[in-house]
Amino acid sequence: PYGTPPPGQPYGQPGGYPTPPPPPSGGGKGKTIGLVVGAVVLVGAIIGGAVLVLGDDDKGPNNAGKNSVVTDDGAHKLEAPPKIGKFTKQASLGQGLEAQIERDVKHLPIEDPESLFASYSTVDASDPSKLDPAALATMETLGYVGAWGKINDPDAAVDKYFDVLKQGSRPGGQIELIGDVRAVTPPGLSGAVMKCQETKITIQPGQPPQQSATCVWADKSTLGAVSPGKSPLGGGTTVDAAARLAVEVRDNTRVAAD
Repeated sequence: PYGTPPPGQPYGQPGGYPTPPPPPSGGGKGKTIGLVVGAVVLVGAIIGGAVLVLGDDDKGPNNAGKNSVVTDDGAHKLEAPPKIGKFTKQASLGQGLEAQIERDVKHLPIEDPESLFASYSTVDASDPSKLDPAALATMETLGYVGAWGKINDPDAAVDKYFDVLKQGSRPGGQIELIGDVRAVTPPGLSGAVMKCQETKITIQPGQPPQQSATCVWADKSTLGAVSPGKSPLGGGTTVDAAARLAVEVRDNTRVAAD
């Protein structure tokens, strides 16, 4: 399962998932670029298996947004388009990560599940030498895992996703869960349940952690997990922002099944 390292792997750092590269020596621009590339990789690894999630400012009870809000609008699947709003899809993090996700979604209560993983960014981090330093301070990233099939209990599917993810979280780890998982109802969410949890991410040792969050939605045929992030120069991501982004991802990736 996500977040469960093989023997010898540091706890909280899932086996098979990429970790941020060390920043280039020399400081200055090189170090900044190294941190930015690390942020893109880590956010992708987090949503794929390193345990993120978020909380929300919903003051209602944790059982808010149960399956009563879910409507069955027929079979749907998820896609990973080249662009989602201001985000551009990045190069694959590797077949090992995608294969791990494909195996792990089988732990979710989804009949005949299929899955995908994609990493997005507002800048292209595939070639660090071509990164525009002026764009680094405002860079944003997005990790996205999708699964689809028949989901009889969307609320239970979201809970199970978080249960699996939290196995890799620990205080002081690279990815640390903050608070509890709670139901959220961001504007525009329709026919699905969504829950989030706050996270604290340490991109590189010695650097201050970044506040972030992950949101997971589920309906009768799709489940999606979204983890946004920002450049180490650009601050953290709020729960409200993460939940709104998850709605945008759902709207742009959920299509009728063939």
